Amino acid sequence: ASARATAEARLALQSAFERADMPLSGGGAVTVRALRGEDVRRVVEVMLEAFKGTPDERPRARVAKYLVDRCAPDPDQVCLVGVLDGDPVSVASLSFTEEARGFPNGVNGPDATSGSRSIPCPPDAAYLCNVAVDVSQRGRGIAKSVLLAAEALALEMGHHTLWLHVRTSDPVAFGLYQSSGYEVFAREDDKNGGSFLGALFGSRGGDETRDVALMRKTLPSVS
Repeated sequence: ASARATAEARLALQSAFERADMPLSGGGAVTVRALRGEDVRRVVEVMLEAFKGTPDERPRARVAKYLVDRCAPDPDQVCLVGVLDGDPVSVASLSFTEEARGFPNGVNGPDATSGSRSIPCPPDAAYLCNVAVDVSQRGRGIAKSVLLAAEALALEMGHHTLWLHVRTSDPVAFGLYQSSGYEVFAREDDKNGGSFLGALFGSRGGDETRDVALMRKTLPSVS
């Protein structure tokens, strides 16, 4: 609870956070830490390639701005990167308030940065989004390592439940979260919904697949 009491304490936790040498399938280890300015160029490429050809593909400039904005210290949100042999090969974003997600009054407005229009997570919940892994490094357990690190940071920030959205049409991502203990809390209404990355970067127009599920996990307490 004390970690949620002051902005200074939350920023200190984010700055100091690191999960080093998390072992990977096939050898090697990944370290998960907060995004730095020098990571942005590489992480832009990771996100662009990861979402290429999907309903969540967005222009390079928007992805770059999103990441640059998240390099600024913010007690209510942080972007994590998974670093393998000095190379940022994965990314994930955590936010802890609806203001940080662009929902200042529980409404998805033009400045919304994450979430689903019809099934948002609770206002002051820990929320994970925009998980991406370098396509050349997939299948090694990097996404799982980043997920575990994000859960650890959420706990350190004083949260005991982690929420996320996932496309149920993506069997790899959906399967990862299911096997990691996440349960479907709600599914997006076909009529009233909108994509969660569409909210992040702005809709491209036209029809987008509305197959989004809101999932949650109760995090195990650390003794």
